[in-house]
Amino acid sequence: MSSTEERLDRLESVAEIQQLVARYALVLDGRDAQAWAALYSPDVKVGPPIDGRGRDDLVAWFKAKCSYWYRSMHVIGVHRIDLDPDDPDRATGLAQCRVEQEIGERWVTTAFLYRDAYVRVDGQWLFAHRHGMPIWCYDQHQDPLTGVERLPGGMPVRLPADYPAFRAFWADFTPEQVAEVTSRPIWTRPPTRS
Repeated sequence: MSSTEERLDRLESVAEIQQLVARYALVLDGRDAQAWAALYSPDVKVGPPIDGRGRDDLVAWFKAKCSYWYRSMHVIGVHRIDLDPDDPDRATGLAQCRVEQEIGERWVTTAFLYRDAYVRVDGQWLFAHRHGMPIWCYDQHQDPLTGVERLPGGMPVRLPADYPAFRAFWADFTPEQVAEVTSRPIWTRPPTRS
């Protein structure tokens, strides 16, 4: 039987890893490259199209890979976490995710399975590695923004413009590059405040 401290550490670890995955989805949709990279271990290995190591290279990867779609919503589903029985600072996991994205004139839904490796560094759980594997993808065949300036009851549509880093992310791209992924960039229609 393990000690109470060990059992408590395992419970806290599972909760912290679940929050790590939730933060990943929110900062990705909000295009906060710095906050997203901070979710990974400082020595993370970065693969194509940016081959390197560390968070600075990961930020460059983020900008290269996350600019082909404009709006997105990552919804986390089932999340299995397996704590390493031999090392309390390591774990692996599988997380299901449904992503809805605006890609040019298309609205696409993709189902992903993320295969994760987690590591605890200085008391904080981080991704050591994350590999997203698409399961299926389909067009929605209807633009969900058509006619949706305000929701029923008058509530304005505020995201993604209200994500703190979203506007800054897209400011690094030309209007022509942005036009490739959206016909409704947020700076042409500032968010309406209620």
